Amino acid sequence: MKLPVVSTAHAVAWLLWAIFAFNAVVYLMAPFAEERTSTESYDWINILIFALMIAAFIEAAITFIIRYLFITKPYRKGTYSPNKKFARYFIVGFINWFISNSITLYGIILYYLSGFYWPYFLFGICGFGLLVYHSPRLGPFKENEKHTERNDTIDSSWSKVE
Repeated sequence: MKLPVVSTAHAVAWLLWAIFAFNAVVYLMAPFAEERTSTESYDWINILIFALMIAAFIEAAITFIIRYLFITKPYRKGTYSPNKKFARYFIVGFINWFISNSITLYGIILYYLSGFYWPYFLFGICGFGLLVYHSPRLGPFKENEKHTERNDTIDSSWSKVE
């Protein structure tokens, strides 16, 4: 079976993403290794759950903003290729994958503090979903020839309108 890898940079990005995905899966399996016997509810647990939900929401928004500003927007302009500037892709990916893993970890922390499964599943699914969303995509690693041709076609069609 051949993986759809375009370049060495794309393969390295998938390898790094796989390490973070493995960590998230281990995080998601951790509560099943030890059964919690007490499910005592304290008022501060509810406050902590609410605070971590707000933090996770802000962190998720930050991942989308970072990806848009440093990868998507320059790629759409035709000024960025991860094959040539892999450090930028690596840093942005690392930040996004790290934040996704931290959101998954929030659920484990809340599970061990409260004994409730619902925050564990909520944060686990959200963190792993972010990790899947921010996985290395094939498009940016392809050569930008077709992308720049499309931009040239759009630019020339606009000049005809004026």
